[in-house]
Amino acid sequence: MSRIVFVEGNIIAYSGYNEAKNLVSLAGDELKEKAIEVIDSDLELYKSGQLCPYYTYVAKGGISSLGNNLGCIPSAQHVLDLYNSEIMKIEELFKLEVPDYLHSTHYRHLFIGVIGALELFITEIVTLLVMGDELYYHTFLKETDYKISLKDIELGGPILDKAIYKVIHNINAHQLKNIKKLFKNVFEVDIPNTTDLGRYIATRHDLVHRNGNTIEDRSLKYVDISSEKLQDLIRVSNKFVENLMIALEKPIKHWEEDLNI
Repeated sequence: MSRIVFVEGNIIAYSGYNEAKNLVSLAGDELKEKAIEVIDSDLELYKSGQLCPYYTYVAKGGISSLGNNLGCIPSAQHVLDLYNSEIMKIEELFKLEVPDYLHSTHYRHLFIGVIGALELFITEIVTLLVMGDELYYHTFLKETDYKISLKDIELGGPILDKAIYKVIHNINAHQLKNIKKLFKNVFEVDIPNTTDLGRYIATRHDLVHRNGNTIEDRSLKYVDISSEKLQDLIRVSNKFVENLMIALEKPIKHWEEDLNI
């Protein structure tokens, strides 16, 4: 079912920030017949959270924003493109000529960058599916161990939206055991094998939190990140992302259903 709010006038964002599943201007009356709510005037936005994130807002007139304060929830393809773009930049940096004594340092920082790009990809995929799909929005509230206060749940609306968004973005995407549980409970998806990835994430902890030293080694000897290890991490990360997108095919299709108006 398309969750459409039809606006007889214009949608105008003056201040705050609002995000919806989709925004459509210059709409005909055929979409009005599908709407679950009709607003008989302009829809004026002055504060954050006035729009429901998993609704499509359709204006008979135009849509305007007085600043960068109105947008649509990004699609899975957009999030995938962002990840691929970051990996491409890292691969370009990998090709740069650096002095021999900087190779290890250079590769360490690129290694951290790959894991960072992967973590952002995981977090953003969860965000778009949960915030942009009513089914997963409510399933997330019921079926995860991530705590949202009863007060925020009772208040609902923008207060609850903000709380869910904050909880998702505080998830440590490198804690693969918790991530597996989240994908299984919320999206009914078994995420791909993470054995190799888990090993590299452990290395990432040494690089980020101890500047490359392991907790077993007190000699202040840096973890060696070779060009081969960096390239293998990129391969493992890309394969994980590819397999995850395949595993999420059904949830993504469900998310996209509301766009077919």
